[in-house]
Amino acid sequence: MLTRLWLTMTRHGVVLRPFGSVITNPRANALLQARIPTAKGTLWLVFRAGYSAEPPRSYRLETDEVLLG
Repeated sequence: MLTRLWLTMTRHGVVLRPFGSVITNPRANALLQARIPTAKGTLWLVFRAGYSAEPPRSYRLETDEVLLG
């Protein structure tokens, strides 16, 4: 579902920017959950979406630079 949403948004020129550290950092996650008193269960995704200039290029390694063999 998330991949389909992200690809559809991209096709329409909408940028999705996830906030991973709010999910993976226990202190930040607890502070966010405290600000949303109606939230129940596990919070697994927080993102900002909208129209924007093209985001900066990610300088991640290419697949063949990561895989061994």
